Amino acid sequence: MVTDRFVDGDSSNNPQGEIFNKSDNRKYHGGDWAGITQKINDGYFTDMGISALWIPSPVENIMSIDPSNKTASYHGYWGKDFFRTNPAFGTMNDFKNLIKTAHSKNIKIIIDFAPNHTSTAEFAGMNFPEDGALYRDGNLVGKYSDELGGILKGQSINVNSKGEVNGLRLEGGEYDISVETTKGTKAKYSSFRVLSSKQVATRFYVNNANTQYGSSVYIVGNVEELGNWDVNKAVGPFFNNTKSIANYPTWFYDISLPSGKKIEYKYIMKDSSGNVIWESGANHKYSTVTQGTGVVVDNWK
Repeated sequence: MVTDRFVDGDSSNNPQGEIFNKSDNRKYHGGDWAGITQKINDGYFTDMGISALWIPSPVENIMSIDPSNKTASYHGYWGKDFFRTNPAFGTMNDFKNLIKTAHSKNIKIIIDFAPNHTSTAEFAGMNFPEDGALYRDGNLVGKYSDELGGILKGQSINVNSKGEVNGLRLEGGEYDISVETTKGTKAKYSSFRVLSSKQVATRFYVNNANTQYGSSVYIVGNVEELGNWDVNKAVGPFFNNTKSIANYPTWFYDISLPSGKKIEYKYIMKDSSGNVIWESGANHKYSTVTQGTGVVVDNWK
């Protein structure tokens, strides 16, 4: 169910300004956890034989209009603080009361928690009011326009001036690791993946990649992060149906790559049976950025 489109049980938490408009399906309408709780108590769900309710992500969302589609975050999937509730849906006590009430009626609450859906930030050079800001319990972690080094805002592991963990240097690849504590306790991990070096985010677009039904686009190349030319480790499948970024037959994918490195790669088409179609022609070539975010736009050969 869509919380905002159900019942407005507490009008005091309705958003203010342009993001709230009951006559506009792209804006908040006022539905909240108090409204769901009321209907549980009324027997509305029980009378229909419903034993579980699946609700949108409960976390705090942006409270501005996305300029790319003139839409507010009524759906709950533009989270900006995963440690606080969406004020338009209610407080933490409201949420706890919803759970308690549902359980008293033998109804389970399923939370659609989606950490990969966050505050919108970039499309066609538009100005996004909140710049993709992410918070941790009210404290700013970083914004889209920030330069990324390790984890946002310096929250990274301690490394030396070469970007290495002191005393340990491994080339990019997969390793079997055995860990032993001072008490002799051992743990073994297979195929532990080590990246090549300091990473930068890169968005790849490939145009005119017309696939057969059941096939998707992947990328494979000459670095560990692109599978070292092993099609079984190719990165993907790419996405092709996101209105604000790309639509078929244009595909896109965000990949972490070693910074400041010349790479070679090809796009491939692969189906569920593992059948592969390679691009024709020479390899694509790209030098990754040393910091920030890179963007690559190619045409399928």
